[in-house]
Amino acid sequence: MPSPPIISLAQVGLVRGTGPLFTNVDLHIYPRDRIAIVGPNGAGKSSLMSCIASSIPPDQGTYFLKPGTRIGMLDQDTLAPGPDKLRDRLSQGMDDIEFGCLDANFTNLGLTGDEIVADCSGGQIRRAQLARCLSLDVDLLMLDEPTNHLDLAVIGWLEEHLTSRREAILLISHDRAFLEKLSKRLFWVDRGTIRVREAGYEDFDDIRAEQFRLEEEEARLRKRKLKAEEDWMRYGVTARRKRNVRRADAYQDLKSEVRQDRRIDLLPDMVVGGDAQTGQKVCSFYHAGFSFNEHVIVAPMDLDIKRGERLALVGPNGVGKTTLLKLITGDLKPHSGKVKLGANVTPVLVDQMREGLRLDHTVQDNVTGGAEFLDVAGERLHYQRYLSGFGLAPNRHHLKVGALSGGERARVLLAKRLLNPSGFLLLDEPTNDLDIDTIERLEDMIEKLGLTMVFVSHDRRFVESLATGLLVFKGAGIWQREAGNDMARHFQTHEQEKSTPPNAKKSKPAEPKKKPSQAKMSYKDKRELDLLPELISKLETQIQYLEQKLADPDLFVRDPTTFNASSLKLEHAQKELQSKEERWLELEAVREELEEAN
Repeated sequence: MPSPPIISLAQVGLVRGTGPLFTNVDLHIYPRDRIAIVGPNGAGKSSLMSCIASSIPPDQGTYFLKPGTRIGMLDQDTLAPGPDKLRDRLSQGMDDIEFGCLDANFTNLGLTGDEIVADCSGGQIRRAQLARCLSLDVDLLMLDEPTNHLDLAVIGWLEEHLTSRREAILLISHDRAFLEKLSKRLFWVDRGTIRVREAGYEDFDDIRAEQFRLEEEEARLRKRKLKAEEDWMRYGVTARRKRNVRRADAYQDLKSEVRQDRRIDLLPDMVVGGDAQTGQKVCSFYHAGFSFNEHVIVAPMDLDIKRGERLALVGPNGVGKTTLLKLITGDLKPHSGKVKLGANVTPVLVDQMREGLRLDHTVQDNVTGGAEFLDVAGERLHYQRYLSGFGLAPNRHHLKVGALSGGERARVLLAKRLLNPSGFLLLDEPTNDLDIDTIERLEDMIEKLGLTMVFVSHDRRFVESLATGLLVFKGAGIWQREAGNDMARHFQTHEQEKSTPPNAKKSKPAEPKKKPSQAKMSYKDKRELDLLPELISKLETQIQYLEQKLADPDLFVRDPTTFNASSLKLEHAQKELQSKEERWLELEAVREELEEAN
């Protein structure tokens, strides 16, 4: 006999803004379930998770929680800055067993627990919250985007850890490989409806295709019926009056349904500008290398990137993937050798910080410069059609970018950069903040257009879908080119390295001993390293304050001057934060290397 559910929702509805987010939801969660919540950004995935956790009460229907059921939840909220340590902040309310697990999970996620909350980056805070969540003794574990800010090795550890756990798990993630590995059931948030499917994410493409096929068949039947009813409206109006009224009402309802069918059918694909005609050789490294002080980030290497190649940069966080992209754009200059772009090549960069957007301008102004019609790949296209292809609904086109979510800003920047691509595209974690539908449409567009590309992504499916080759970090600043896109093999290599005991001997090439004078940091660098965490904390606090201020939907109408000034301050603070964090990482890497050498 199956176990009774630990949570049940019956005819539940949730209203947000002017209309329902979803209605008539019936679902159950059972012990040891493995469920993925899937659907596009804005459909209500996180709201459904919060409703299941009972942190948001439903506006209609009934909610049942089995008495004694304990829930642990990783959501999108962050920690308030403070002078306390991560361990002290996150261990509150834990018993001795949970506290012991917390330190182990800190280590597994690349933390010590001794970090000061106010000094931590957003990524460190996120990993610390995940460590706490994984340490709790609960019956249901709810994880909203748990792979954000994790590198491949840690994602692999998390997959294995979750697979071995006994409690029910509810997941939201844009990482398709992660969902395929862990999910056994689906809650599909689809146009105001929650569709429950007894299958894992690996079957989602087939499930979605079958659902759309049935809808298309029903739409064709409605169109045929509408034509018959239109004929009746023209020629059958002499029938009995009451019957006429009822049938005329039904006719209007049918017309409305057919109009809705058309809206669904006309959801556009991504359309972007054509590929610029570059030469065969797009970019070349001629014994080019880059170091910070004496810390080698890119050892001198020779590399040719040819037209049509798509090269994925693979390695742990902080080893220099973004540095490589900046060497290509020319934002950084190599300390040895040279980097040369081919004829007619201008690289287009889509970075993690979403630079290049004016927060005080509308979506339309940012992308099109205010133009109503665009010339896209030789086709005259209305700006709404173009923007809608990136998942930006028409009601968002005239909003200020400063008021948009992170996912929406990512789409705006993609739409802007891809309007007139140069033929050489550089992407730094492009799938962050994007939903799976948008990621898949981006993959289709890049494949169709045949762009040359160098990119960084922790999304294994994105890499496997697009990469024609890998540039893999091997340690000591050495990057090695590998043919193909076998992320599974590389993923296993990371796991083996991670599982090697700390005292195990590793064979490696002999390195020349450093002179004593080299194993030093200058007083200026040490002082800068000491001061940077406080500066970063102040910038994060400032950014949080400005984001909360700009989230007020009435601010622009009420006080446009304040809105514009705050948007510009936010843009400046975000750029300054990125610069300070990169500098801190560089100095911290040097310090750690010197400590290991000594």
